[in-house]
Amino acid sequence: MKKLLILIAPFFLMCCSAKKGGTQSTPEDVLNTIFDAAKTKDYSKLATLCDPDADNDSKHICDLKDEDKDSFIQYFSKGKVNGNAVITGDAAAVPVLFGPDGTKAETMNLVKKDGKWYLKSF
Repeated sequence: MKKLLILIAPFFLMCCSAKKGGTQSTPEDVLNTIFDAAKTKDYSKLATLCDPDADNDSKHICDLKDEDKDSFIQYFSKGKVNGNAVITGDAAAVPVLFGPDGTKAETMNLVKKDGKWYLKSF
């Protein structure tokens, strides 16, 4: 029994950390990390989520200033992935809903570099 627990424990931990949005292994992970940050007001993971060549809207998320936090919460706390990511090579387009009432449709564009996904534009 102990051997079985030792074998499955790493898989359990990996599974649970991915569900919390703690990874960038999928485009959805990145977006869920953004939405979770707005819900929990924990902005500590945002800085690593953007591609260096991201557009200005994306950079505002990753370089969130104190004066923009209320707006960020208002627009992203009700956000959610709204469909399947369309992945083409190292690029992904993900439909989301966001905005004050969570009904504004948008496509978030991400890029994969060195095995991780990064927000590029929306």
